Amino acid sequence: MATISPLRRALVLVAFSVCSGLPAQSEAPEDDVIRLKNENVLQGVILGETERTVTIRVGPGQEIEVLKENIASLVHVTDAADAAEEDGAGRTQWATRDSWFRIKDADGRIVGKLHLVARPETDGTLLVEQQWTFVAGPNTVRIQRIESADGRMQPLSFLYRETVFRGGSGTVLSSGDKPTAVVPTGGKADAAKATVPEHPLAKSGQRAVRERLVRGFVRDGKLHIEETGSGGRQKRSIPFLNGNGFPLLVEESLRRGGSRGAKSFHASVYDPMEGLFELRRFILADNVPSPETLFTDGKAKPGRSRHVVWESNGRHQREWIAADGKIQLIEVNGVHVVAEPISSDTGRRLVKFDLLKGSAAWCRFAGLNLWLPRATWRFGRQRPKSGVLDLVSGITDTHVRVWHVRPAAATAVLQGVAESCLNRWKLDHPWFKESSQDLVEVGARVCVRIDGGGRTDNGPVRFGRVYVLTAPEGHLIVTGHAAAPQWAALSLELEAVVSGLRDRLPETSAASSPRR
Repeated sequence: MATISPLRRALVLVAFSVCSGLPAQSEAPEDDVIRLKNENVLQGVILGETERTVTIRVGPGQEIEVLKENIASLVHVTDAADAAEEDGAGRTQWATRDSWFRIKDADGRIVGKLHLVARPETDGTLLVEQQWTFVAGPNTVRIQRIESADGRMQPLSFLYRETVFRGGSGTVLSSGDKPTAVVPTGGKADAAKATVPEHPLAKSGQRAVRERLVRGFVRDGKLHIEETGSGGRQKRSIPFLNGNGFPLLVEESLRRGGSRGAKSFHASVYDPMEGLFELRRFILADNVPSPETLFTDGKAKPGRSRHVVWESNGRHQREWIAADGKIQLIEVNGVHVVAEPISSDTGRRLVKFDLLKGSAAWCRFAGLNLWLPRATWRFGRQRPKSGVLDLVSGITDTHVRVWHVRPAAATAVLQGVAESCLNRWKLDHPWFKESSQDLVEVGARVCVRIDGGGRTDNGPVRFGRVYVLTAPEGHLIVTGHAAAPQWAALSLELEAVVSGLRDRLPETSAASSPRR
């Protein structure tokens, strides 16, 4: 077992004090479980212990050393020797992924494309590459990322290249059928020494106005980095502890089920895009509705997926992955930048961007901008005369509706409007029994929130919520109800609908870089 330095131990213990851990599971665990005194939980394979510490592997390449004095309880169900033999005898096996996506902004415009490749090399190493091309105002931006690891998912090297081109009219040449070749170096695929060819945009009449190139490789416990940009060339070496990783490799492992059953865990990664180390949190949920099968005549259809979320610098990226590992949808930056899968032929031919190709993620309603909370949501039927707009959520057996109410009296107060709306709600939903009514602040708006539930005529229990708030042209009512198993998920996204309300019209959208 690798020795873990006191510095890493200190970093881990600090991380435990500020970050939430894995949720407790009611069923018998298939992995080892360490429950800490601060109520965080670690789940994985215990590799060994000393008089003072226990070391557990919680994910691919993620080994954490825990002080015994911080452990409340420990459940050991795996055999560390067997786990070590498995690591020694069998390496990570990947089938090649070659996926294309079109990038859509909040106005529904196609503003770029993404080519994602993950494959094993002939020498047993693993490689992940992303090529982003998108239009941002007068500029076209191309970001290329390559990361490599050995067969045990230990990181080897990375390459990050960001180029900004100016000129042309939003039309770019295809980046080709294959990702950038990685030159074999010393018998290993080395992203840090990859051949970086001239980009096709350079041949399309556009000129490069800015470029940043960062390469790195791991050797002797350090990450050696070379960066070239407007400030010249800089080289530096920083400690790279056992258990550190690169973000694309961790993300790809999770797409392939590499979480060992954990529903949440943290990974310490070095992100060359940001140029920093980060303790990144990953959250997983299985058996969620599949985006590919959600919307037919406005109704949810059968189909289940894995949902992966990771948090970085306050931004959440979400993916929906089918049972066969296919990526169905990516929220790069909420509903503002969404990647939708397309065929490889379409991806190669997609050379003109800024075309309107789909519905927007917002609309103007009752004098406010109403935003969808997730890329899996859609606007449903709108009845302007009655002031009603249906929202179709990405959660089965749910119903969401937004009402615009103009009070008969100009002196009507918020609480009075709420009571009137509640009476109307009860007439339409006789199963609803009010359990609470509170004045709350959601986002920057004060509103009345009414919660309740009850058993419907055919038996199932449902829960519902009503938000009542002031709008420039009267009052806005946001209502939603769901079957008991779906209520927790819907209630969070229903709150996001209310907190996303805005007074100002959004500026003309341009593609946001994956940085944001």
